[in-house]
Amino acid sequence: MSGMLAGLAGKAGGSLRGIDTPHQLALGLVLGMLVGLVPKFSLLAVAFGLLLILTNANLLTGILSVLLFSGVSKIIDGLTHGIGHACLNWSPIQSTVEASLALPLVAWLRLENTVVCGNFVLGIALSIPLYMLGLRFFKKYREAVDRRVRRSPLTRWILGYSPTELPEAP
Repeated sequence: MSGMLAGLAGKAGGSLRGIDTPHQLALGLVLGMLVGLVPKFSLLAVAFGLLLILTNANLLTGILSVLLFSGVSKIIDGLTHGIGHACLNWSPIQSTVEASLALPLVAWLRLENTVVCGNFVLGIALSIPLYMLGLRFFKKYREAVDRRVRRSPLTRWILGYSPTELPEAP
């Protein structure tokens, strides 16, 4: 348990110091959203969780995103039930859905459940827009933090600049 907390603390420090790129932070946000939206009793949640851990995504951002979107998914269950019901009963793909649900691995995904299917479809639909918004946010955040750090008296002192001289932006 303490090893896990130390790892999270290290990732938090790395995020704040600027070690992780905005792309890694945005990827953690999206993968955390996918884990958070999908009900945890399906193999989809395990698969997205493994992607979060095994990719170069920021774990802290991912975990915070999981917590946020787990709460959101409870609130929007009615909406995702409707989305899942519409997807599972859409006549052009009805035979494909029935055939795929008969496969053993697909049964573990629990896609026959309308809420699971609806959350999965909603998560996939929101992935690219959330990634783009997260990328923009984290780039702006990084720029603001860099400006503040460069102007701080401690940074100027460490880098050997006079109090009125500012270090150059990288």
